[in-house]
Amino acid sequence: LNSKTWVAGFYHARLGFANPDTASRFRKTFTVSLNYGATRDLRTSLLYQLDFDDYTNVSRYDTYQQLLGIVSYNLTPESRISVFGGTRFGRSSSPGVNLDDTFYGAGLNVSVPLF
Repeated sequence: LNSKTWVAGFYHARLGFANPDTASRFRKTFTVSLNYGATRDLRTSLLYQLDFDDYTNVSRYDTYQQLLGIVSYNLTPESRISVFGGTRFGRSSSPGVNLDDTFYGAGLNVSVPLF
């Protein structure tokens, strides 16, 4: 959009095998984010995610959406600290499964060069 604001998006498909096998599933995820780089080291993002979970060994299909806000700061070129919060809402074909949730947290990412 401009030198400090950009939009990014991606599609991710994952087949996961779990123990117990009733948790094995095929997940499809669509993500789009609006990002703003306030400075070279400080970034904010608003992310929307749409997920489809098709369980492979049971008759269950989940659909949910997430809206997530993230603020991240580069401590060094190899490390970043982030705080985030958001909400998730959706539905499941399995009775009694509630996918609605609010969440928040913090994270530290570190890149370690191998070579």
